[in-house]
Amino acid sequence: MVDKSKLTCEDIMFEIVKSSDLDLKDYKNYFVRIERIENDSITLQVNIENNLSDNPKEKQMVESTIAWLLFLPNEAKLWNTSADPENPVKVNYNFNNLENIYKACNISKKEIASKSKIDSTENKDCKEIVVEMGSGQECIIRNSTLEKVYADIIKNKEVTDSKYFLNSIPTSNKVVEINKDGLIDIEYTIKKDKIEIVMSYDGGVTEVNIEKSNNNVVKKIVYNAD
Repeated sequence: MVDKSKLTCEDIMFEIVKSSDLDLKDYKNYFVRIERIENDSITLQVNIENNLSDNPKEKQMVESTIAWLLFLPNEAKLWNTSADPENPVKVNYNFNNLENIYKACNISKKEIASKSKIDSTENKDCKEIVVEMGSGQECIIRNSTLEKVYADIIKNKEVTDSKYFLNSIPTSNKVVEINKDGLIDIEYTIKKDKIEIVMSYDGGVTEVNIEKSNNNVVKKIVYNAD
């Protein structure tokens, strides 16, 4: 039995991948390498080694990458980013002891509001705003991240047609053609600690701005008419 208290960061990542539903049945000797750790996310490579030598006495080992993965410890989520990093596929896993990961991987553990039975609305302050050709809402979400606020917009359907948002924040500016339900396209502008999203419709524009402010995030949603 594996002693989970003595696992290194890379050991934990291997156990997570091993317990996942990632299709690795054709690879007996795969291994997991940590590509990088940033904030509270871990980028992983799943690799194998192949011997290309024709000489049985002399090996010529070459690594091949099977998959790229992104693990988010504070959300306990694993994503497969191999095909499209901007549209990752969720990977399910069964490794259920993550308490040692924060120390092993040197990642800060973030308290989840639900653990203390605090309603999420208590962690944000919102106010209605009025602009020249429209209206909207501005919220300050305490102790959150851009990624979490963005994911909640999609999950909670906080914006009309947010179902067409990319699954995760793109790493650079991007325009996504939609042409459904009157929505022409969605334009992402990525800045340091800020994301600007413009949804262009036949009859107006919806603007979503998410900006990091110390430990908080300011979210502004504005509906503009033509």
